[in-house]
Amino acid sequence: MTSGIRAKFERGAMARPDINRGLSNEGAALEARLDRLEATMADGDKKITECFDSVETLEGAMKIALDGIKEDFAGVVDSLRKEIDNLRVVNEDLKANITVLERAVANGGLSQREIPKLRIPEPKPFNGTRDA
Repeated sequence: MTSGIRAKFERGAMARPDINRGLSNEGAALEARLDRLEATMADGDKKITECFDSVETLEGAMKIALDGIKEDFAGVVDSLRKEIDNLRVVNEDLKANITVLERAVANGGLSQREIPKLRIPEPKPFNGTRDA
């Protein structure tokens, strides 16, 4: 890029020798400025390339992390489904127990037999003498 611009500048300066003498200082300043601009552009291109590489690396790391999170979430969902199924079974058992208890209360509790009254003999009256 520099060589093409320099060639045009030198051709123009050689075509007009009177300008060549007056512009030599300005030409050197412009050439130095052009060199700095080209160096800056080259550094900018390098930095842009580094940024793109960094973004691609981060995208890969983010995808790996997201896949890991998806797997963990799927495991949690599976364990929750199993736990819900277990709770449903326990709930059905409890409903069955409640039904049995409701029937027992409706029938008057457990079937009770009446206990016959036993006659317990009275002790003999005390006559005042004791045998030891």
